[in-house]
Amino acid sequence: MKRRDFLKWIFRGTLSAWVLGAIGAIFSFIRIPRVERREFEKEIEVGEYEDLKIGEGKFIPHLKEPLWVIRTEGGYIALSAVCTHMKCILEYKPDEKVIKCPCHAAIFDLSGNVVQGPPPNPLERYRIEIRGERVYVIL
Repeated sequence: MKRRDFLKWIFRGTLSAWVLGAIGAIFSFIRIPRVERREFEKEIEVGEYEDLKIGEGKFIPHLKEPLWVIRTEGGYIALSAVCTHMKCILEYKPDEKVIKCPCHAAIFDLSGNVVQGPPPNPLERYRIEIRGERVYVIL
């Protein structure tokens, strides 16, 4: 192979690598983000009606907004698990029958109302539907 042909081959290879690198960089910025199916759900299946005992809660990590589903003596309730103060994730305390914020000591009752602390608004409440033996949260 002549020196001139060798230099052409190196030049073309280097140029090709630069072009492919630039194209790859452009496509890395215009990728379509992956979205989980659950973000668009209008309802969430919680489980069987008897899965939770009275006083127990189930945390549901939903993309739109995490939820607490709690079974009370009157049935099931579904509340947002995000504090209305600083967006911390709330903890359900079954022995105290309240929902607490670990960040700023806020306390919500099982209706979602602020009992103590700095939150400006109550928790968002979601509708529950019972179909047969299954429990659903309607978003």
